[in-house]
Amino acid sequence: MNRTFIVLVLAGWLGGAATAWQSYEEAEQVFGKIAPGTTTVHELAALRLDPRKNPNISVVPRFAVMQRFMVNSTVTPADLEEGVRECISAQNACVGWRIDQTAMQKRRNGNAALETLKMRRETHSSGWHFSR
Repeated sequence: MNRTFIVLVLAGWLGGAATAWQSYEEAEQVFGKIAPGTTTVHELAALRLDPRKNPNISVVPRFAVMQRFMVNSTVTPADLEEGVRECISAQNACVGWRIDQTAMQKRRNGNAALETLKMRRETHSSGWHFSR
């Protein structure tokens, strides 16, 4: 069965969960290798983009793809990029992938007694997220 795939990249929080990429630059390089309409599912899997192996990737049905891109009645298929238009017109052969990939680290500073009493809590967050 030949299916049309599109990849939706949406930022999300993973709260310290393991990520497929070690840095923002690595994620950017991986997504730079994707050629809409030509990159195969096998090639995506080689780039660590496989919803069966990466819990941060979910399969999105056609109606959700339409909701994502056709946000109101003023948006027509002619307003969409070619790959999205092809996916929507492919009916049931259209499947999107949603990627929520963020690497965040949280570190608490301060007095444990004050934090326990909820009087003073200081948390420093650092990390990255990739969306395109």
